[in-house]
Amino acid sequence: MALQNLRVELSNLRRMGVDLGPSRAPLLSAQATTDLDAWEQQLDQDLSTWLGSLGERVLDGLDEPGNAGLTLWLGQQRQEIADRIEAALQRRFDIESGRAPSNAALIQTRAAQLGLNVTGRAGTERALPWTAAAVAAPIQMALSLAQRQPHLLIYTGRHASGRQDTVSAVLTDAGWRHLAVTASRSPRHLLASLLLQLRLQLPPDLQEQTDALLGSLGNDEYDQLKLCQLLMRWRNPVALILTGAEALNAETAPMLEFMLNWPLQLLIVAVARPSAEGSIRQLFGQHVGIGRVSSVPAAELSSDAVASMCSAPDANHLEILRQSEGWLPAIPFLAAEASGVSRRVRFSPPLLHLLLSDVHAATGHEPRHYARLAGLSRPFTEPQAVQILAEDGVTAAEIRTLLRIGLRSGILERVPAQLTVAASGVIVRALDGEQPLDFSSEQQRAALAGLLDGEVRRRLRTAFGIPIRYAPGGQLWPVRISSGPCATPTGACIQESGAAPDSLLEPESAHLLGCGFRLLQRGPLLTLMRLGLSDRAAPTVALTFPAPSGPPDGPEHSIPDAVWRWSLDFRISVPRELGSEVPVAVRVHLPGQSGPDLLRPGLLSDDQSRAAPPPPLQAGQWYRMEGPGSGSSLEFICTAPDLLVQVTDVQLTC
Repeated sequence: MALQNLRVELSNLRRMGVDLGPSRAPLLSAQATTDLDAWEQQLDQDLSTWLGSLGERVLDGLDEPGNAGLTLWLGQQRQEIADRIEAALQRRFDIESGRAPSNAALIQTRAAQLGLNVTGRAGTERALPWTAAAVAAPIQMALSLAQRQPHLLIYTGRHASGRQDTVSAVLTDAGWRHLAVTASRSPRHLLASLLLQLRLQLPPDLQEQTDALLGSLGNDEYDQLKLCQLLMRWRNPVALILTGAEALNAETAPMLEFMLNWPLQLLIVAVARPSAEGSIRQLFGQHVGIGRVSSVPAAELSSDAVASMCSAPDANHLEILRQSEGWLPAIPFLAAEASGVSRRVRFSPPLLHLLLSDVHAATGHEPRHYARLAGLSRPFTEPQAVQILAEDGVTAAEIRTLLRIGLRSGILERVPAQLTVAASGVIVRALDGEQPLDFSSEQQRAALAGLLDGEVRRRLRTAFGIPIRYAPGGQLWPVRISSGPCATPTGACIQESGAAPDSLLEPESAHLLGCGFRLLQRGPLLTLMRLGLSDRAAPTVALTFPAPSGPPDGPEHSIPDAVWRWSLDFRISVPRELGSEVPVAVRVHLPGQSGPDLLRPGLLSDDQSRAAPPPPLQAGQWYRMEGPGSGSSLEFICTAPDLLVQVTDVQLTC
C-alpha cells in the first residue's frame, strides 16, 4: 500500500511540472549488488572460504508446487545462476591449474557436488615460444625459491630481443600474476608505476584502496608498506618485471631490498643487458643474501630456433642466424628477404634505428661519437682511437671515457689475436699479448659506420694499413671429396629424419664465443660462423681436440710421444668463392718434427708428377683431411672474418 501511495504522489509531482527524469522513464527503480555478484569478483579469495560460500541448492526454499508460473520462473533463474557459478568456477580452476593442481582438484570436486562441469582445457594450451621454453627451467626454479621467500632474478639479454615477453610467457605458463614496469631512478615514480599496473588486475574493493594510495603518495616508506598490505590482501603469487634495470641506483635499491623482506610469494625480475649484471648484483650484494639472487641469460639462438620462426621450408637457417648474429628482431626480416640471404642483406631503417638507439641507451653518448672508430678496418688500440677521434676535436680524456663506457656496456670488447676453443664451446684460452678493442656486433658496427660520409669511410678504412686476409704459411696437405654427415651434402639434409645418423638429429646447442664468433654443436657436427667484411681483420679461432688416450691397460691420458692417426670432414660455405688460399687449416705436430705444423687443405692434381698448382676447393663441398700426428692435441684453424664452416667426424685414434 505504501509503495502504491508513493507512486501516486510521484505522478502528481510530474503533472505539476516537477522534473523527475526523462519522459516515460520508470519513476521507481533500484539496483542492488547480490551475494553472487560479490562472489564472482572474489576469485583471489582464500579457496576454502570462496568454495564454502556456495550453498547446496540455488534459490532454495522458494518453491511452490501449486504455482506453475513461479516454478517456471525459478527454473529459468536457477539455470542462469548455475551458468554464472560454473563460469566462475572454471575461471578459478584455470588459475589454480597453473599454480596449485591440488586446489584445481578441490574445485572440480565441489563443482561435481553441485552438478556442474569444470574441466581442463585440453588442446587449448599453447606451447611456449622457443625463446621462453629454452629458459623456462631456470626461471621456474626461481619461482620455486620465491614461493618460500621473495627472490631477485636478473634476466639478461640483448636490447630489443623480446626479453620482457619471454619472461612474461614463462610466468603466465606457471600461473603467476605479473606486473611489468620500466625501472626508474626515482623510488616514488617506480612505486607509482607499480601501483598503476597493479590496479588493472585487482578486484573492485582493492582498486579503491589503490586509488586512495595513489592520491596520497608522499612518504616513501609508508607508501611501500601500503603496497605490501595490498599484495597481502590480493593473496596471489606475484612477479614484478623491471625492464631497463640498468637504471636502478642507490635510491631505488633500498625500496627493492625492503620488498625482498615482505611475507609474500614475490619474485622481482630485473631485465638488463648482460654487461649490467655485475652492477645490479653489487647494488643488492651488501644487504641481500647470495642465495636470494640468481641470474638467467637469454638463450643463444640456434639454427633450430631460427627454423621454428621461419615459415619458408627452404630457408637457409644457418645463414639467417649468421647474418642476424643471433639478434631476434633481425630473424623475421631476413627470413622474409625476397632475394634470399645468398649475399649480405642490408638491414631495414627500423632495425638500424634499434641498433643505434641501443648504443645511446647503453653508453649515454650519441652514436656518432663511436662512428669514426666503426669505420676502421681492424681492431684499434687506445692511442689509435685518440688519433682518430682527435680529428673531431675530442679530448684524450673524453676519448678514454668513451672507450671505458663502451667496454663496460658491452658495445666494445677486447679482441685477442687467437681464440682457442674446445669442441664443447668452452674457451680454453685467448692468445697472450696486446688485446686491442673492436665492436662486439658487426651489424652494430656497420650501422655506426653508415653515419659517416663515404669519403670519410674510405680514408678510415686505410688509416692503419690493410689487414692480411688469411694467415700465410703452412704446407699444402692433400684432401679428398667426402660425403660429409649424409649422402647428399646440402644444408637441409641434417634436418631430415631419414637422411642423417641419429647423432645428427640431436638438439643443437649454441655458444657465443665472443669476437663475433658463434659455435653450434649437434652430435659430432660443429658449425663455426661469424659475420664480417672480407677486408676487415678478425681473430683466428682454433677448435682444439685432445689426443687419444693410451691403451685400455695403460694410463688414462694422452701420450705426448705417441704417434696417432687423425681424420676429419669439413665444409666451407662462406666465403662463397675460394681461391688458392682457404680460410681453414689443421695445426698438428707431425711425427719427427720439432714443433706443430700448419697444414693447408688442397686438392692434388690427377697427374702428381706435373708441377701444376692444385685446383681450388669449392665452397659448399665436403672434404676429408687425414694424416699422422703426435703430441697432446690437434687444432682446426679458421682465419676468415666472414665465415661459415662445418666440421664433423673428427677422429683421433692410436
